[in-house]
Amino acid sequence: VAFCHITIPSLPGLHPKLPLMLQAASVALMNGLVSQAESLVKSGLTIVSDFFDEGAEASSSGDNGAQGVVGEEEAHCVSFLRAAASFCLLLPGHPQKGPLYVVQGLVAAMKKTRHAADLVQLVPLAAAFSQSPYLYAVKGVDSNDVLYGGDPTFAKELEDLGATLIVQSLERLEKDLMGADGGNGGGGNGGHGGDNAKASLAVLDTIITTILPSQPLRSKMKQLLLTLAQQPSIHNTEGDHALQAYRKVLAHKLK
Repeated sequence: VAFCHITIPSLPGLHPKLPLMLQAASVALMNGLVSQAESLVKSGLTIVSDFFDEGAEASSSGDNGAQGVVGEEEAHCVSFLRAAASFCLLLPGHPQKGPLYVVQGLVAAMKKTRHAADLVQLVPLAAAFSQSPYLYAVKGVDSNDVLYGGDPTFAKELEDLGATLIVQSLERLEKDLMGADGGNGGGGNGGHGGDNAKASLAVLDTIITTILPSQPLRSKMKQLLLTLAQQPSIHNTEGDHALQAYRKVLAHKLK
């Protein structure tokens, strides 16, 4: 594990660096090396966070070549963050810094991504943390369901985290739908309108299937679904019928 800690960060590029760091963290945790597993995940999150900070500068430079590299590397970063979310369910909380110490770093890194469909992926993680026992565990390692299960402070922290993720995901989605990119409603990006519409629908679907929305939240989601139905991105694209069917299923769920 110490060898991995030293050598993996020196690899060029984000792939296979990030997957290897997470794999090393998994091996460490399976062998009861909690602090080493936590350190490897945190190192990966730092690399991702730094990438998004530097990637924002490359995108603003207007260099098409740089933007292409950023897009490819961004996909590796998002893939790592999603995998790290599943892994974080296993990690015990920090005795001094709290049960969601590593998760806070994960959330901070995920907030630097550009799409609502990425950020909303952490909502199921918050929901999974609130269950007891957890869906999976590492033999010999007590996860937060054992360490903090029944603690009202932990429950409140999870509730606040879930609410924040949902609000910020919907804000991102609303910004996209209102045409923050120049009036296209997020649907005219080089022929990827259908993909964008599907991703937007997936944001609402993730929330609906993860929690029981309150009436105000349900009303907000209905409004966004109606706005999405009026976007060019959901019409005149390949798979239009499938998208329309997907939208109708979500509308039924929100009744």
